[in-house]
Amino acid sequence: MKQSQRPVPITSISLSIPPKIKVESFLEIEGYLPDAAWELLEEKISIDEIEKIVFIRIDGKRDPNLMAAQVVRNFKKSIPLVFDSGGKWKIQCNDKNLEIVI
Repeated sequence: MKQSQRPVPITSISLSIPPKIKVESFLEIEGYLPDAAWELLEEKISIDEIEKIVFIRIDGKRDPNLMAAQVVRNFKKSIPLVFDSGGKWKIQCNDKNLEIVI
């Protein structure tokens, strides 16, 4: 049977410190997996320098052959970001958005 893969629920996104141009900042992401049979996959990141948007997609997958109690598993991720230019930026992570000014 095929594994199910989809974006995981994100509860919050925030920057640990105010971002500066060409200085590494960390995006703190909190979310959850629906049950213990879900596995978090590596995030996909793309940056549109012209529109000043950072797109982050975090997926999870579940093997439908595994049995698991319906217990939510919380997770936290920290993703390093470097902004090459100032201005108003938008960060999108699954269904959450954050607007910042650098």
